Amino acid sequence: MPDAVTREIDKTTLRRLDPTKLRVGDTLPSAIRTARGRVLMRPGRVLRQDDLELLGDHLRDGIFGGPEWPGAFLAHDTQSTQAQDPAGTGGRQIEQPEHGELLPISVGDLQVGQRLPQPLYNRKGVLLGPAGVEVTERFLAKLGRQGIFEVHLDPSAAEKVRQAWPPGMQTRLSRHLDTVVANMGAQQLRPITRRGPRPHLELEGLRAETERARESFTQAVDRAEEISTDLFHGRASSVSAAAEVIATFMDVVRLDSSLLPAIVKLKETPGEYLFHHGMNVALLSMAMASEFAVPPEGILEIGLGALLQDVGMMQVPEEVRLAPRLLTPEEHLEIIRHPLYTLDFLEKMDGLSETSKLIVYQSHERADCSGYPRKRSQVMIHPFARLVGAADTYSALIAHRPHRNARNPYDAMELLLRETKRGRFDPNAVRALVDCTSLFPIGSYVRLSDGQVAKVVRANPGLHTKPVVLPLNPDGSESDTEIDLSRTDSIRVVQALGAHGKLDLEFFKPVRV
Repeated sequence: MPDAVTREIDKTTLRRLDPTKLRVGDTLPSAIRTARGRVLMRPGRVLRQDDLELLGDHLRDGIFGGPEWPGAFLAHDTQSTQAQDPAGTGGRQIEQPEHGELLPISVGDLQVGQRLPQPLYNRKGVLLGPAGVEVTERFLAKLGRQGIFEVHLDPSAAEKVRQAWPPGMQTRLSRHLDTVVANMGAQQLRPITRRGPRPHLELEGLRAETERARESFTQAVDRAEEISTDLFHGRASSVSAAAEVIATFMDVVRLDSSLLPAIVKLKETPGEYLFHHGMNVALLSMAMASEFAVPPEGILEIGLGALLQDVGMMQVPEEVRLAPRLLTPEEHLEIIRHPLYTLDFLEKMDGLSETSKLIVYQSHERADCSGYPRKRSQVMIHPFARLVGAADTYSALIAHRPHRNARNPYDAMELLLRETKRGRFDPNAVRALVDCTSLFPIGSYVRLSDGQVAKVVRANPGLHTKPVVLPLNPDGSESDTEIDLSRTDSIRVVQALGAHGKLDLEFFKPVRV
């Protein structure tokens, strides 16, 4: 026999509840139901933060309770509501401020862990969250999925929200970019559906161009350090100087799509961290951008943003930036601030595009709201910044850091893919990275099923476990015979040399992450 909660009820006895009057820790005197009478929460439940967020999904249609609910919890203290009307037009609505009384603020001004001092509304005055609700990563992600980039509070509450940011966590430029983000809407990286043959050099030409490009890489790192130092010391710098560095490598990618990943330094030494890392990220990001319908000027903007994204780390004290240990919360806050420091420096650089500044600002944000400085969800992160963020993470993983050793490239790629499946990165961005470097990144070494050791020299987009490899001679030198593993079933990769984990190609079969 159905119990009192699940059996058919008389919907005319339901009364509309005011969700702004519910608090974490409240015990439900009877069930909370939808407008159609379906049970959302059973009586006796002690409300948690997640429960308030769940109820927030039903604010438009309303939430309802039976006669057991005290009048203090009712919308307008009404005694009855036409619960059958799912739009709420037959019942009385929760009283809301006039739209003109609400002050808009960017969702970026909301902090995880912050409790809202007043109810939160969208631009039409529809309630998004009651007073006292805690801002969580899930709550911010939900706003992002709904395409909500701007929220409304009464003026006094809006000022309290903004003042809650720690000192140094907002700048004039960051506020402007927050407004840009609020108005840009959801954007996607668009893969190229039809492409001609990829630029492809013969092995001898590839080797020669790789050596030339590596020389250019060293010179570019020196030039990037000069530009960054000028900005750090307050000396104005023209964007043309940085653009010249990037333009060199735009020519390289036109020669052969494998060249940029080939010259990325797979393992940096401790002293090379900052500027070599910037160049690595720029090169990888540009190679990844070539997998999408990004015009040349867009690839330049991506390269510039990637190259300059960590200039603000120069503002972070060395004892923090190079600490061989876990950081304290105060020290970690300095790291979180560094994109804002970078924006401050870039205001002294003439001619940098708004897109490049957005890349700098958002390249450390993550799709699941776990990044910084604003804990954005994916739809609130510029697609170019998502692309640079994936390249930045991979480059950081394969680099030495004072508190850890560098990861093997295969291990780094495996970790990045696993994190993508957990929702931390844009799958399209990570797919582009694997397409241009392969699962066994260009420049790394693998063991083949016939026992040979080989160096990976090219990727095969879409066939991430079957790159083009160059077997080594018995003396360790490279042979002159390429093997395209996508064209043979008799030879395959069986081991990524230097990797810590067991090679598990089954995990990578659906690399449509």
